[in-house]
Amino acid sequence: MQKIKALFLGIMTALGALILEFIFSIIDPSLISVDLINHLTYSLLIIVFIEEFSKYIVVKKISRHNQFSKNIFSTTLLMGLGFSIVEIIFNSFSQLTLALTLIIPYLGLLLIHTVTLGILGYYFSSKSHPILIFDFLIFLAIFLLHLLFNLAIFYQINYLLIFIVLSIILLSLFKKALINHFFFFLPTHNN
Repeated sequence: MQKIKALFLGIMTALGALILEFIFSIIDPSLISVDLINHLTYSLLIIVFIEEFSKYIVVKKISRHNQFSKNIFSTTLLMGLGFSIVEIIFNSFSQLTLALTLIIPYLGLLLIHTVTLGILGYYFSSKSHPILIFDFLIFLAIFLLHLLFNLAIFYQINYLLIFIVLSIILLSLFKKALINHFFFFLPTHNN
């Protein structure tokens, strides 16, 4: 049941971010401007900030909640899956197709959201006392990682390179989490 809640929490976080992006696009229509070249950087900064700040706020809040606090890392990985599902569905509707050529970018979406939420999960599961400067640095790291990912996709930089970098980050998080026993989805007698 906790696994479904974590997945649903990722879906709700993504929907919240989409609502914030929609509200911001009403306030400032240039966010969805057709003139991508002139507004690309501005739009990407705003969208990535909203998405990563939404994730950060939710993970920080659930890290204090008893139900999730012991398993925050594995919770955030499942949240990443839920967040990705919403973004993939939203992108599919906006593209009006689920073409095979979009599978690679969709896998990238899955990886970037799982990695950024995994970084947050690892950070909050491994710290005992909140230190604001470290919170800011972690947020800045996931923000920049997501921004670089989006820029790489927009400028069609080698997808394989993107996948390799994100996979290495995710695997290193898994390794550290396994060492520190941060998983609730490992088989136990209680599951």
